[in-house]
Amino acid sequence: MPVFKLGFYFEHLIAYWFSIHPDFEILQRNLVIEEDKHTLGELDFLLRDIKRNKTIHLEVAVKFFLGLNDDQSDDLNHKANQNTGSSIHWFGPNLNDRLDIKLDKLFNKQIRLSENEITKRILKEMGLTIDEHWVLLKGRLFKEDNTLNKQQCWLTLSDFANYKDQASSQWIILPKTYWLAELSHINYNFLPNEIHQKDEIIEIINKAPFTKPVCLAKINEEKETNRIFITPENWKEKAIEKLP
Repeated sequence: MPVFKLGFYFEHLIAYWFSIHPDFEILQRNLVIEEDKHTLGELDFLLRDIKRNKTIHLEVAVKFFLGLNDDQSDDLNHKANQNTGSSIHWFGPNLNDRLDIKLDKLFNKQIRLSENEITKRILKEMGLTIDEHWVLLKGRLFKEDNTLNKQQCWLTLSDFANYKDQASSQWIILPKTYWLAELSHINYNFLPNEIHQKDEIIEIINKAPFTKPVCLAKINEEKETNRIFITPENWKEKAIEKLP
């Protein structure tokens, strides 16, 4: 399977959906806006709503965020609350982005690019005027939970090792292209990875340098019952350090 960013993969899926939908036409995709060889940004999609005769500027994104637990009173969470005034904070698994920052960028920069006078001039030359602005943000949120009572959660590798798993449970390490949808039946999902017991998963993770969270699906009776991230022990501390 080719390696590419999950966001690009998601965008291709959205493009395919609109290309086969009878009510929409893709007018432009990834339209770069430039002025004097300076790139201002790009518009993900320009769509024609055929039934309503409307031109739509659509920005799309898919994100996965791990939340700092809001029901504990340890020093780390106390620091987080003091710094931001919020009770929960969502970070990307690799700590490269936060949900609040992404939302601000989507709604205050990316979707507003089509309102820029330079963009309007470029679109006018193409015979286009934007009637509506849409944002499509998909993904998953994972709360901290070392009991795995939540169907989507994250925990450290040591907590995962201490978790008392069911004897019948099996686990799959999911490549990024399998992060989007649940596994309806493992025999039909063309998974490239093997199914393992919990102890085998721990051994696999420990074999390689463990610096980034790993996404797992828990399997019972050949169906997915939990989706989790396992993080390095210092992931939470590093997340707190990135708070303003």
